[in-house]
Amino acid sequence: MKKTNKGFTLIEMMLVVGIIALLSAIVIPRFNDFKSTAETETRNAQLAAIRTQLELFKQDTGAYPAAWTTAAWGSSVDDYWPQGIPADSTGADWNYDATAGTVD
Repeated sequence: MKKTNKGFTLIEMMLVVGIIALLSAIVIPRFNDFKSTAETETRNAQLAAIRTQLELFKQDTGAYPAAWTTAAWGSSVDDYWPQGIPADSTGADWNYDATAGTVD
């Protein structure tokens, strides 16, 4: 009767682990690059929307809001921000200049 060994040798296991490590070393940095690019693009899109709403507010009221708060937008806050005034996607606060009506 012939005896057959079932399973993998140590060399085969080390080769598989090495291939997985190599693929991880290639994929993980690329993933982080895509993530930071996506965050930047999201922030840019938010800024564009905010600037548009600020200009609409100025056209309607004749001035920019006094501050970056719900109270400064007054009763029309829901007209401009039905889902609430957006927060910065990076977790930082927006830098708002009420005199120029700019946000960055």
